[in-house]
Amino acid sequence: MIDIGRQLVLEALTQPRHAARRLLGLGLSQAFVIQVILIVAALTAIIQYLYGMILTTLPGMEEAVLTAPLQMAIFQVVQVFVTAIIVVAVGRLFKGNGGFQDALTLMAFLGVMSLLWMFLTVVLSLLFLPLLMLVILITAFWTIWAFGSFVAELHGFSSVPAVIGITFATAFVVALLLVLVLGPNLTMLGIELPEGMMDPNVQR
Repeated sequence: MIDIGRQLVLEALTQPRHAARRLLGLGLSQAFVIQVILIVAALTAIIQYLYGMILTTLPGMEEAVLTAPLQMAIFQVVQVFVTAIIVVAVGRLFKGNGGFQDALTLMAFLGVMSLLWMFLTVVLSLLFLPLLMLVILITAFWTIWAFGSFVAELHGFSSVPAVIGITFATAFVVALLLVLVLGPNLTMLGIELPEGMMDPNVQR
């Protein structure tokens, strides 16, 4: 399984859709996928917390915000499940045929890849800062491309760019609904809205 995982990671860097097809062909159990999601969430939260602690020791970064690891891990797990649900629901609107189990598997794998990118970013920020911005840009581009490729493979869509466009539109709608429906309660999730944003009396 370790060798297969290494092959999938390397293939996903250049051919994410092919990697998604191979991954889905493995027929991983839901229990295994959930374990991966939990492990990735825990490792991500730990790395981010330790990185925050390191930042507080650097000159000029004494006020760096430390995110509670447990809160971050829970938020990431919820995010993976919610994303999988949205991917399936929106895909079905466009006559896609992907199911929740496969969507969850692909989102879990995307989480693994994101963890690897994050680790590389942290190392570069501490050891070789000049390359940091380049890696951040590559990571952002790859994440968008890989997500679109995964969803296209999941639902059997032919156009990855079209999927990416629908993804941005969906993200905008979801963000708007969160602001309108949850409003001030978003602070419970650690999301801070600009002061006065939800106040209709504030002139813009």
